Amino acid sequence: MIRTPFMARAGSAQGRIQPSGFTAPEGSFVFALGAPSKRRFEVGDYIEVRQDLGIVAAKRLLARLRLEPNPEAIAGYTWRLTFSSSTVRTLEYVVDRPADLSDVSLFWNGLGFASFRLTLEGPPGDRPFTASPMVYVDAVQFDTGDSLRLTNRFPEPGHVGVPRDTSVAVEITTTTADTISLPNTQLYVNGVLAFAGGVVQAGFSGSHSFPDMTQRTIRIVVTPDDLFESEQVVSVRAVSRLTTAGTAIDETYAFTCEDQTPAGFESILARDERTIRVTWNEDVLQVSPTGANDALNPANWTLTATAGFPAVPLSVASVRTVSGPVVDLVTNIPMTPRATYEVSASAIADAFGNSDDGTYGEPGYWGDDDEAEEDWG
Repeated sequence: MIRTPFMARAGSAQGRIQPSGFTAPEGSFVFALGAPSKRRFEVGDYIEVRQDLGIVAAKRLLARLRLEPNPEAIAGYTWRLTFSSSTVRTLEYVVDRPADLSDVSLFWNGLGFASFRLTLEGPPGDRPFTASPMVYVDAVQFDTGDSLRLTNRFPEPGHVGVPRDTSVAVEITTTTADTISLPNTQLYVNGVLAFAGGVVQAGFSGSHSFPDMTQRTIRIVVTPDDLFESEQVVSVRAVSRLTTAGTAIDETYAFTCEDQTPAGFESILARDERTIRVTWNEDVLQVSPTGANDALNPANWTLTATAGFPAVPLSVASVRTVSGPVVDLVTNIPMTPRATYEVSASAIADAFGNSDDGTYGEPGYWGDDDEAEEDWG
């Protein structure tokens, strides 16, 4: 008998595994597609979970997905996830960035198959030595009710670290016998009308389609003409209704764009004659005193006496960690009392790899060790 992932282990596990990459949101078992260790793949190879099903009462097949890309991906090759059923519809995702998709949905016609397949794409005949991404599939279930629903949203509601050039995609679908009213369907992005009455509005490019070949599902994809801002919280509002019935939806959700803003200083404080405390507005890289973009590297710091008061020249001899966003600079010799020094940081990276050069402030040291500290942030 051929064993499938659905019946390879009779009992509670049923072919599922306990993931090592993350903690599953419901219990500890999920379907996992992928090969985290390197091996020789051939273009066209795939990993699949598939089963023939006969659930006549069901109208929609639902699932939750977690996508974990290969951190050592090879240029020129793509791993594509397809979620398909025996209906005409297939959902596709290129697994090139982390994503959590909680409202994945396909129509179900009662009989047929359901499949999740991860496939390697690239030049025909190539056999790259690589690891695949990991795709975790959980909460597979059937919806038997009649409803108008917002689904297949990308980026996912609550997603953090979304690329600034992302498109916004949603689907509005109904399992009733009624159709969706296109003239009464709108999509807003950050309060700006992006799609209305079947037309993509000014300031956006994009399209709409009826992927199930009827007007019971509308897929809308819009891309703003301008990039979203770094760390911007983007709100998306979808409004629609059925053509004849009074059923309607008006839902708003949000996601957050990636951080591409370098860290900046919040304060600079001369704590004593040889110590300057620097506080950033976010965590900075603190791993190695020789790292090129590391805050612990003395070579990334410059101290310059400002004009107007004689002062000895200084350099940073070492850097001590205080906390994620805070370091202490230790000078090579004591600072001149009553003098001020300009602090410059060179290409120090934050937790997201953003770095910048900049001059941020002037800490002053006044008098003897037991005199008051002065904050020059």
